[in-house]
Amino acid sequence: MSKTLGSILGTFYGPITGFAVDGSKGALKGVANAAAALSGPATFAVYVGAAIIGSLQKSERPQQAETSTKPPSSSRALCMGAMEMIAGTMTNCSRSIVRARCTGEMTAMNLIVQPRAGGAYLLTDTACYRQDGKVVDFRSKVLAVVAQRRFSVAIATTGMAMQQDHLRRHLAGTRAITAAAFFASYPAIFRHVEAELIDAGVPERCGSGHMSAVLALYDHETDTVSGYGISNDRSLFTTAPMAKPYQPYSLQPLRKYLTRYAGTPILPGTDMSDPQQWSPSRDSAALIEAQRADDFGLAPNTYPAVGGQAVLTTVDASGVRQRTVVAWADRLGRPIRRGPMRGVLARGRAALREAVMPRLPTLVLG
Repeated sequence: MSKTLGSILGTFYGPITGFAVDGSKGALKGVANAAAALSGPATFAVYVGAAIIGSLQKSERPQQAETSTKPPSSSRALCMGAMEMIAGTMTNCSRSIVRARCTGEMTAMNLIVQPRAGGAYLLTDTACYRQDGKVVDFRSKVLAVVAQRRFSVAIATTGMAMQQDHLRRHLAGTRAITAAAFFASYPAIFRHVEAELIDAGVPERCGSGHMSAVLALYDHETDTVSGYGISNDRSLFTTAPMAKPYQPYSLQPLRKYLTRYAGTPILPGTDMSDPQQWSPSRDSAALIEAQRADDFGLAPNTYPAVGGQAVLTTVDASGVRQRTVVAWADRLGRPIRRGPMRGVLARGRAALREAVMPRLPTLVLG
């Protein structure tokens, strides 16, 4: 512990003190310290954070070697995860430029409607990624729209991540105050959002012009739940049970939609509309873990694309609410890595991500 504190405090000395402590090496270290301090508080915070993390990692290794079967304390893991996420977020400030150009693609999007239980459910992740599989952002993929005492709807989007921001702006101007009017206006709004993204050059920058959404609705006037899907091409709903082929830009009633990648069967033979066969609280984690285990893309350019957190959104008579069902130790600027979380830092990142719920964007109509 004393060595750890010494390494952390060593971050703050200047070139003169550094020369006295460690000769030319210390002087160079002191110059680096001074440069970081003069570069502003944000840069210096990243600099100090990296030093703290490095010191904690060094002090952790002998302890793990001596007591390899003893897991680190949860408070230590959470603390270290918090420090790394803060330093990582600040270090990645330059990636905000990348996000401005391309906020990435979004993947996991599941809809399950259970009329007998009086609820409709969305199961999504929070990772947005580029075409090379690297994570560029963690954010909610769900937008809640509430018309007081009339209807509550949660909209999960996939494809171009920027569509949610445009969608919210368009919906804010709608005069639809009933569920029927809302859904009648939604296809036109969907087309407007696509046109704006195309005009902004998003498909060319992000490598894909695909966009789609599923909607979970509770109608307070009829006390019923329902689900719908919409897409700008035919690829999304090829696996959903339909009486006839899907027509792009049409709002399709759905009882179930599950994200599938390589055609891997997910829960075959299970009637997910039956709460006795599939429970959101009990079975959501297993479902999205199966989707995370599959790859996205076309061979040979495939990669994991489900990450960050798995978030369950429930829409029922009480409104729209969310909870985290799984949290992973994925990192900004890196591809998603599957497998067990090893090391105190990975467990700390996952613990912090599980504790910090992503903000649910909510739009109140009327």
